[in-house]
Amino acid sequence: AWTQQLGLAPIAASMANASHGASAPDEVVRGVETLLRAIEPGSQTAMVGSLVVAAVLDKVTGLACAIDGGSDVVMQAQALHALHRRACAGEVVEAAAWRAVRSSAVAATDKLTDPGLQSLSACLEAGAWDPSTAPATVGEVLRAWMGYEAQCLVKEFGWTPDDHALVQRLLDEMHASYIDGHPEETRDVFQLLTVHHPDVEARLRAYSEFSRNAYVRSCRLALDLLGRVLVSAGPRALS
Repeated sequence: AWTQQLGLAPIAASMANASHGASAPDEVVRGVETLLRAIEPGSQTAMVGSLVVAAVLDKVTGLACAIDGGSDVVMQAQALHALHRRACAGEVVEAAAWRAVRSSAVAATDKLTDPGLQSLSACLEAGAWDPSTAPATVGEVLRAWMGYEAQCLVKEFGWTPDDHALVQRLLDEMHASYIDGHPEETRDVFQLLTVHHPDVEARLRAYSEFSRNAYVRSCRLALDLLGRVLVSAGPRALS
């Protein structure tokens, strides 16, 4: 719809889709207005893709610096940032350079064990493409960054792997005890969990709501970053 009905270039459509992933309708309307005001009609938006990716990479670098063992992610982010800056300057970056930094980013991710660094490195893997030939790059980078931000917010809730394992075990028990072999049962496993383990169900419900709100907040952060980059770039940078 962004491309066919509004005439936005694929790269702008990708940015819009990513930044409005879980937004409420009124927020989407405001976000669309911000995006459209920042893009002059008829302007070419290919180059701004690298501007957005570079802005996310700046954040990745700062965040990785604060995590023990993040030096390799910082180094990979800086190497990728240099390619996008070359693209921002109007230089045609050869495909081999993108492949090399992409391969290096994947190899670095495979060595990571810290969940936060793994999420940050996912931003690098997503951004190791030329946005001028791969318009979805920007959207994927924004989604990866939003995933990291949401992960950090969810961590504040205190949900642990033990919580996940407990819920999964109890749901399996609900199915085995009350649904399997009982065609007359109309309740699903979550409704049964409410009856038999109300404290666990209440915590699960609170966690689910917190997670949804965390993702919405991450979408707002992405929209804010996108708007600031587009506005600061100005029409000339987009043409």
